[in-house]
Formats: sequence, structure tokens, C-alpha cells
Amino acid sequence: AVHIRDQEIGHAEQIAFARNFGKVTPAHPHEEEPPEGFPEILPIDSRRYERHLGRKRTSYDNSWHTDVTALVNPPAASILRAHILPPYGGDTAWTNLVAAYENLPKELRDFADKLDIKHQFNARAVAGSQRDRKVREANLVTYHPAVRVHPVTGERALFVSPGFTRGAREIRGYSPTQSEAILKLLWDEATR
Repeated sequence: AVHIRDQEIGHAEQIAFARNFGKVTPAHPHEEEPPEGFPEILPIDSRRYERHLGRKRTSYDNSWHTDVTALVNPPAASILRAHILPPYGGDTAWTNLVAAYENLPKELRDFADKLDIKHQFNARAVAGSQRDRKVREANLVTYHPAVRVHPVTGERALFVSPGFTRGAREIRGYSPTQSEAILKLLWDEATR
């Protein structure tokens, strides 16, 4: 994670900054209310989630996750920009999945290198809402290796986002019980 403090930028400047790193994708396949003219921006605002879920939350999924891993080609990176900060809370924690992979014993790294894990978007939306309909019409499901290799550096990183693999609990070739145990071990290492 790179932190750039004390910046006063808007949506256009954020998108221009992101373009320095490659093609900027839409914020989320199920986003229905991006800021006008900026489909690449996913607003995370407790006021809008309250409308969709009928209860106060800051996100549709506030568990630890890597963004939108259920896509066939998930984003290479995400940019988080704070616009309105609460007087307390609102913390965001980051983890280093390269370090998590490297921290595993060699035998477990070798094992993880061979795993394919199901990633699925598990939406929490009010039944009958537009978001609920969108998710049902185009539920995102794909398999990804448990370990991704950076195309430039060759670094290996765990790719086991609990936000997208918890509901699926499926590793190709393993039973649900075995998958659950293996995933828990990898999730624990990713957040340790």
C-alpha cells in the first residue's frame, strides 16, 4: 500500500492519477449509482448503504477482501480516497499478501501453488431491490489460483480473499469440509 497524505483531489484527478498505471475499469459490475460521469468510482458512504439494506453499514461487505476477485480479470490495484471522514472509526487495514505467502512453510507454499479456488460475489441486498435483481441476473463466479505471480517482479502472493471465497468454500478437487479448513488456514495467514 502506498499512502499519499494531505491531498485535495476530486473524482477527475483520481481517475487521471489511476490512468498512470494502466486502463481504469468500472468500479464494480453491480454498481448502480456511480457519481455522474465517473463509472470508475465506487462511493463507499454509509448513507447510501442504509437505503439499500435498511440498516446502517459502511459497505455491502465489510469483511477483509481484495476487490472484485470474482471477475475473470480482477483489478490489478485499487485506489482508496477519503472525501468525508468520520470523527472516529472509519479505519482501513491493509495486508501484504506477498509476505503472507512467503511466511508459509515451504511445503505449504508448494501445496498452495497448486490450488484453484472458487471466487463468488455474495451480495447482501434488499430482496426485490434493483441491486438484488442485478446480482441475480449476473452473479459473478470464477476460479483463480490460490497464488498469483506478479507479471513484472515475479513475486508470489496469496489470492484468497475471504470476502469472495468464504461463501463459495470450494477448492477444485477438495470436499467442502477440506476446502473450508484449507481456506481458513490461508485466510488466517493473510490477516496475521
